[in-house]
Amino acid sequence: MSDVDECYDESSNFEKTRPKKKDKKFKSDSPEKFKEKPLSIHEIKKMQKEEREKEEKEKIEKEKEEKEKEEKEKEELEGKDEDEEQEQEENIENESTCPTVHITQKNNNFLNEKLCINNITENNNKQNTDSGNNGSNINYEEINKKFNESISMEEPKKEDNYFYINNSKKSSQEDLKMNIDKYFNNYELNDIIIEIQYNEIYFKNTFEFFLNLGILNCISHPFSNKILKAIIGKSLCQMDFKKINFIFELLKDNIVQHSKDIHSCYIINALIDAFHIIKSFYMKNFEINEEIKNKIKDLEEKIDYIYSELKKNDLVQIFTHYPATFVIQNLIDKINTERQKEIFECALKNINVLIDKKEGHYVLRKIIEIIPENSKICAELIEQIIESKYFQELLMDKIANRLIKNILKKTKNKYFDLIFSKIKCSICKLAMNQYASYVIEELISVANKKQIKKIIKEINNCKGILLNDDYGNYVIQTLQWKIYSL
Repeated sequence: MSDVDECYDESSNFEKTRPKKKDKKFKSDSPEKFKEKPLSIHEIKKMQKEEREKEEKEKIEKEKEEKEKEEKEKEELEGKDEDEEQEQEENIENESTCPTVHITQKNNNFLNEKLCINNITENNNKQNTDSGNNGSNINYEEINKKFNESISMEEPKKEDNYFYINNSKKSSQEDLKMNIDKYFNNYELNDIIIEIQYNEIYFKNTFEFFLNLGILNCISHPFSNKILKAIIGKSLCQMDFKKINFIFELLKDNIVQHSKDIHSCYIINALIDAFHIIKSFYMKNFEINEEIKNKIKDLEEKIDYIYSELKKNDLVQIFTHYPATFVIQNLIDKINTERQKEIFECALKNINVLIDKKEGHYVLRKIIEIIPENSKICAELIEQIIESKYFQELLMDKIANRLIKNILKKTKNKYFDLIFSKIKCSICKLAMNQYASYVIEELISVANKKQIKKIIKEINNCKGILLNDDYGNYVIQTLQWKIYSL
């Protein structure tokens, strides 16, 4: 009988010998409750029908109330929009000195209402120098030629409506919190994201709200950056690429700074994903013509621009920086093969630096997933990781153990002898560790008959200890299953 069968027998004996619970003693104050007869099946069905009818009536009443509320809200919004448009037209005439950025509205079935925002700001020279506008008007038509015309599905059209924005202004975190809390009324984040996805009016109004506050200010906020990420996703569904390009143009000058920020790095990753999705959309759903080739090149140049800006600041610093590592991981899949080789070679030269820091473990794990197995760089990289002084510490680390598991999944038993020579003396110690035990289980699942015999010789000396250990018993179970499978 195997150990597994013995465990089932013990559990069954336990259930038989388990003592029964004592009957509860009911109080003498309420004896009438327990003298009543049990209900019949017909009576139970009647009770269930009555409960269902009540629930259906309550649902119908709630739906009626919700419809009435929605109709009232729509009427109020329509009245407010008319009043706001009149006030905005008056302010536009009086405020000719305000620096503005003009963004044409897209002819879209999803956005039928007029979008017109006027943002009043102070005319300080410091604000203009920070933004790079220097008090001059930036026409969106110049940006549209380079970016939006190449991406938009429809041809560009002249429109009368504009967004009037000044995103160069700065505001304190206290002011942002006050404005955001007033607008969202302390709702939960998931509820807001769902409203953005399914309610088009709410989506439009939230984007206008962030334009008024200044998108550069909202990107660094821990709550609003996640909402902006949802706005980028919604605009992809609507094929409204102009909003995505507008956000990219605002972040273009300070990509390194934003990628190193804990909050704004999520927006950069969202933009990278958006450009890659648009590229794959054109490649799958359209014939490759000169126009589509130009569109694909523009998207590749944007992704390449982000990489080149990060490269200027030194890739090793970005590999070892906490939020920036996630940006470079996201880029490795999307850049060209030439750029990928640059990353692989940089990681090879600075392998010791990446092994010492947890942030480098994330990058190495991503590289090993992508790099071709037959390449020389892959072999050199894996050998240096295994032959490092801190190999056993990597096995016992929470993050680095996944790196070694990925190596074994990719190469299988190719590097078994090299790894086993490093583990041989301390295999029992590692099997009782929480994280190293996962690697040893993977090593067993990859090994062949000869290699398993080597493992059994080392484990027989400490088999009794491992059976009683919280993590070692899993190693022995995998070893047994592997023996039966061979």
